[in-house]
Amino acid sequence: MRFLILITFLTAILTGKILRAEILFQDADKLLTMEEKFMQIDSRIQANDRIKNYAEAIIYVKKGLDLAQKYKNQEKEADYELKLARFYYLQKDMQESLIHFRIYSLLRETFIKNTKNRELTELEDAYIEELNNLIYELDLNQQLIGNLQTENERYFIGQKRISILIQFGIGAIIVVALILIYNRIAVKNKSKQKHIQENKELKRLSEMAIKYKEEQTRNLVEISQLRDRQKQITWYARHIQLALLPEKADFHENLKNSFVLQIPRNTISGDFYTVHKTGHKIVLAVLDCPGHDTDAAYFTVLAYHFLKDIFHKGITTPSMILTMLDQKLKHETSQTGQRPEEVNGIKAAICEINTKTKEVEFAGAHFPLFYIHLDEIHFVKSNRYPVGDPLFSDKFYSSDHIRLSTGDMIYLASDGYYVQFGGRKNKKFMRSSLISLFKTMYDQHVSEQRFILDKVFKEWKGRNSQTDDVLVIGMRL
Repeated sequence: MRFLILITFLTAILTGKILRAEILFQDADKLLTMEEKFMQIDSRIQANDRIKNYAEAIIYVKKGLDLAQKYKNQEKEADYELKLARFYYLQKDMQESLIHFRIYSLLRETFIKNTKNRELTELEDAYIEELNNLIYELDLNQQLIGNLQTENERYFIGQKRISILIQFGIGAIIVVALILIYNRIAVKNKSKQKHIQENKELKRLSEMAIKYKEEQTRNLVEISQLRDRQKQITWYARHIQLALLPEKADFHENLKNSFVLQIPRNTISGDFYTVHKTGHKIVLAVLDCPGHDTDAAYFTVLAYHFLKDIFHKGITTPSMILTMLDQKLKHETSQTGQRPEEVNGIKAAICEINTKTKEVEFAGAHFPLFYIHLDEIHFVKSNRYPVGDPLFSDKFYSSDHIRLSTGDMIYLASDGYYVQFGGRKNKKFMRSSLISLFKTMYDQHVSEQRFILDKVFKEWKGRNSQTDDVLVIGMRL
């Protein structure tokens, strides 16, 4: 009878443990599938984070967030919200970063509370189950003792010893259970302290983020004020430049059969042209001054003033004009105290045209002369050093002489047209393409040529920003 009762008791315990093991195994299998999905998403996030591709990382974080919400995994959901706050912060989107950071804080607090309640409930259930098992064992032992006492008094002493051992075991189990409960409470307290420290750190980071945003707002206001001031300076510089430089009406008055295509990159152009007429000789010059906006305005006005002084002295030979302009510019920059390596020279193309004999004398600094003669396009190379650059000393500018015929075309151009990026491959237009364009359109009227040059440039540029100032002048003899 006692043997059957023991066997029944052991079988019930084993059966319960097997069922619990099967349930745990099934849960582990489901958990493994979910963890694999999270591992795939986390690996993609880490890869994009390493290469600083934060926009792509945000996409995968949002996928992980949807998965965590689907499986109701609050811990992963809080983790992904924190990642979103970090990536938006790195993208300088402080508003989105703060939103996801607040969501993370709420999820974290909810998760900790739920975890605490669940763990305490599980601990209480385990403790009650252990007590029930102990009570059940006590009942069985008491029944066994009663049966033994009724059967034979000889087993009284032995049953008493067994009862003492059982009671001692129960006491030991209770002591162990109390120790486990104490340890679990200690761990909870430690976790609570850690959570408090984390909240303090997060509060500190939040305050830092708010201060950073306020500082950023102040900086934006200062930048806006500086931009307004810069716009005013640029406006004044532009009007000074327009007041001093020659107008297009003066150009067309001196050169009847000609065109000018000028496309500034910014408000103030560093490229400008001038025409000087003396008898049957015309001096045509195209110059590209360094810098943009106020710097360009300064150099263009300075160079134009020096050219007027040179023309006033009766000098019309292009090589002499470049030499004297070089000396005047170097003298002016030396007076300003600028170091030689800080000064950039001026690129120029100057030609003297004899309207009677159709002879052309040309001298250039970086810019060549293009011309059409007998239906063939040619170009005259320029000198390799710019005008006014103090790093080049003892410079000698040479001139070239060519004889043209009535109807031939002359082109002077700055490099802004053929250094423009664009096209299907986003490359430079190149000088060879400009030469080919001149060759295909030279027999058109000058106004039509200007229209073609403007249209081709804008189509080539497309949505790209303009690389440099553009200036192209064409003249038919």
